[in-house]
Amino acid sequence: MDNFITLKVVTPGDDPEEPYNTHQPLQVVFNRSLQAVGGGANRDRFTLEYQDQELDLNRKIADYVAQFGWVDGAVLELTPRPEVI
Repeated sequence: MDNFITLKVVTPGDDPEEPYNTHQPLQVVFNRSLQAVGGGANRDRFTLEYQDQELDLNRKIADYVAQFGWVDGAVLELTPRPEVI
């Protein structure tokens, strides 16, 4: 289980908390979180953030574990992008 970390994602709906393989890209977390709010069709309207910083979905989860010191229970946020009118 060394390659797994449990991440919680705060969303406008449910707040899924699941284990993720740290060798996967953050895109996996984003996709599961988006499914939890039913926003799959509007993926470009959301960002995944940590401490108000937008995360690069192509980076591996392990990269952010190293950068931010994430441990089990680290909280990310699925944030709707502000609408530009």
